[in-house]
Amino acid sequence: MALALLAPAAPPHAYGEIASVAPGSAAAHAGLEPGDWLIAINGHHLRDAIDVRFYTADEDLTLQVRCDEAVRT
Repeated sequence: MALALLAPAAPPHAYGEIASVAPGSAAAHAGLEPGDWLIAINGHHLRDAIDVRFYTADEDLTLQVRCDEAVRT
């Protein structure tokens, strides 16, 4: 018997799209908006939600975010 596996189509980015931002939160004060893309936290590029949870455990966070075509920290 032969087995063939198909990998799902790769997402356009290896990081996560921001779905929502709580009003009054640190993310809102930093200017993050739904539709922005989170690229890295404290210099660590993100692969999945586990990376996000792990790297946000630090008290001080530096985020790299793509907003439209601009990337900002």
